[in-house]
Amino acid sequence: MKNIVFDFGNVLGRFDPAYIAAQYTHSPQDGDALCHAVFDEWALIDAGALAYDAYIARCCARLPLRLHQAAQDLFATWHKHLPPIPGVLELLPQLVARGNTLYLLSNAPVHFARHTGEFPFLKLFSGLVISAELGMAKPDAAIYRYLLDTYHLAAADCLFIDDRADNVAAAKALGMDGYIFNGDAGLLKKKLML
Repeated sequence: MKNIVFDFGNVLGRFDPAYIAAQYTHSPQDGDALCHAVFDEWALIDAGALAYDAYIARCCARLPLRLHQAAQDLFATWHKHLPPIPGVLELLPQLVARGNTLYLLSNAPVHFARHTGEFPFLKLFSGLVISAELGMAKPDAAIYRYLLDTYHLAAADCLFIDDRADNVAAAKALGMDGYIFNGDAGLLKKKLML
């Protein structure tokens, strides 16, 4: 496979809503309340179905006033709490050195798209596709076609790596190879034959 297409959340960086919410609160109860208010409908901003600012207002309306600042802070800086998945980032330069071309296909809000420069390893990628910027999200076939068309890729030359089986199935339906990542970088390394 010449082209390796990575998801971000829980493949390159850990996306754990409870962990993220806990960084902005001082009690488990507040963390739980913030987590539910912010993340229960997160798919709306991943898909670009609701503007980021409108979603923030919607979440604050569900929270007690004392947690409004925590919610605002979270929405401004949550991208700083996506720790790397152990062992995966080390594979990226090896893939590039071997001649593979890397792409990102991630369901994420516009806020993430604005902050991709804060993840130095993404400089190794030849293209980044962020769902909210397009108003579509995995597993909708349209976002995979967008990736293929935009970067002039043949589906048969692509391996798609995601932690969700439905997203991988959608890629396979379009002719891409697919791999469901379960957190084990050693198994991924074997799949990539590194």
